[in-house]
Amino acid sequence: MLPFRHVLVATDFSTNAAPAVDLAVEIARGSDAALTLVHVADVAAYAYSSVSMAGVDLLTPMLDAAQGELAKALAAVHTRLPDAKAMLRQGVAADELVQAARVAGADLVVVGTHGRTGMAHLVVGSVAEKVVRNAPVPVLTVRSGPRGS
Repeated sequence: MLPFRHVLVATDFSTNAAPAVDLAVEIARGSDAALTLVHVADVAAYAYSSVSMAGVDLLTPMLDAAQGELAKALAAVHTRLPDAKAMLRQGVAADELVQAARVAGADLVVVGTHGRTGMAHLVVGSVAEKVVRNAPVPVLTVRSGPRGS
């Protein structure tokens, strides 16, 4: 297989995302590939028209906070991969990650997964699983903890 040219890695800034980011950085370094770190701000609750808080802007502070966390995460990646870039998207995480892969021209997507099974998987769902099903390129899932946790 040819080396990857552009790796896209998702982060939610949690410790569960760290192994995926670390692996994506190593893959990008080993392939001399570009890397884009992506965070999706899920602000779907504001789409409901019945939620009216006239004069109160809650969206801007949320996006500003997400941008600040993304800048910190990118700074940490820059210590190992100085040319890495970051992308902040807004919407449903799985859909936005798939779209980000297209926009960035990525040829590999790396996402962390909790590795939930059974009822926990059914209740919580899986962003990683949805990305695997819908991404236009290969997706590498990285488990964050021991199996079944």
